Amino acid sequence: MALGVDLELSAEYFRSGTHFLLTATVYNIGGPDVTVEQYIILDVFGQYWFWPMWRESVGNIIRTLETGDYYEHEIILDFIWPDVDGSIEGIRFWAALLDPGLLQILGDYDMVTFGYGP
Repeated sequence: MALGVDLELSAEYFRSGTHFLLTATVYNIGGPDVTVEQYIILDVFGQYWFWPMWRESVGNIIRTLETGDYYEHEIILDFIWPDVDGSIEGIRFWAALLDPGLLQILGDYDMVTFGYGP
């Protein structure tokens, strides 16, 4: 059985004018039908914002994944990186599927890191 979520970023380091694209692939290959809470979290050194509203309060979406479901490269964020002062590395996005109510991770989770600067 393969159940989980994969994240993909268009780059690991962003500068002004760089295309920022974050996608998620959710899959349930060969397993039973399952209802999950899908979480994607932006982690900026211990401060957290939850997708899909990108608020600090916990947010997620609920999906029922049937056997063989595969949601490939869903666009999570897509924009051109703006001019910003300073630089940072080590910002993270986390993604996981959790069992509703029990808050146990189901299948594979993922994490990607990025930074930005001049």
